[in-house]
Amino acid sequence: MSPKVNPFLLGYSERLEAWKALRQDLQTAPLLDHKLDLTTEFWRQAPMEKRTLDWDNSNSWPTPWEQLRDNSFCPSSHSLAMAATLVLSCPELKDHLRLKLITDRQACVQKIVLKADPWIINHGFFDKQPVQQLQHVETQDVWTWTGKQWQSLRPRFKL
Repeated sequence: MSPKVNPFLLGYSERLEAWKALRQDLQTAPLLDHKLDLTTEFWRQAPMEKRTLDWDNSNSWPTPWEQLRDNSFCPSSHSLAMAATLVLSCPELKDHLRLKLITDRQACVQKIVLKADPWIINHGFFDKQPVQQLQHVETQDVWTWTGKQWQSLRPRFKL
């Protein structure tokens, strides 16, 4: 058996093929826990760079295809990629997934995480924690998938 190659070290078409295979595996995975584990295992291989998402403008967020093309990820864009993978592969999860911009002053963390009840994904480094363990974090914004884009649930006020 040959060793598994990190698709993020390969070209764009190979990354797309690996992502397609992941999405097919997710469609047949029986339990949410298994879907989350497969998703985090895949995206954990992606490179980590400086901040790539504008938290205040979800309309500017890249699609997963653009993320795979650019091969440039930050902790928040990893959460975005995982969420997009899950909603595209398993549309029945759409109402159970949220992206949350959190601040955890205890852990010195501010980033977007994925909430997949009853779990928070990617608070640390691709970890999966029960929601109740993170009761102390502050939430600045929450996004839900509309079927076409991530929509903020926080009211926006124009000055």
